[in-house]
Amino acid sequence: MKMLKMILVAAIAATTAATAAQAHPPVHEPEEFMQFRYAGAIYSAVNTHTRGFLGGELIEIHDATGAVKASWWDNRSRCFTAHAFTNHPCWHPMRYAQLLSGKLRAQTASVVTRKFGGFTSEDTSTFCDHYSQLEYTVSGDTSGKCGHEDGLALPSWAE
Repeated sequence: MKMLKMILVAAIAATTAATAAQAHPPVHEPEEFMQFRYAGAIYSAVNTHTRGFLGGELIEIHDATGAVKASWWDNRSRCFTAHAFTNHPCWHPMRYAQLLSGKLRAQTASVVTRKFGGFTSEDTSTFCDHYSQLEYTVSGDTSGKCGHEDGLALPSWAE
């Protein structure tokens, strides 16, 4: 029984040490974690560290001019940091390049316009197109990004 307790304590200690070794310092500014080449152009992968309603962080791919070419919300945001890229706790650098190239390929292969019963709208991938005032308020964001306002009054039915 004593041996079992010692093994259990050793396993807990090993797990704690492994978690601490893979942790990265908290970052609140957008962080470029790698550059890669796709279709003859150089792109930058950026973790915006903007948290979404469900806890994911917004990851973006920028072209050489800084324009966003692809973006998505990801709950594995710790894997999309300079620390993770440098220390390989998630994927090998070639796997990052494959993953990000796939995101660009999917973005360029997607239909540019969507038609709904005669109505046509452009497919947008910019952050502000998908970031509502409600999400801004609930997340506690105070950056003013996308023109959202802080401290909006509650509607009369909510008071």
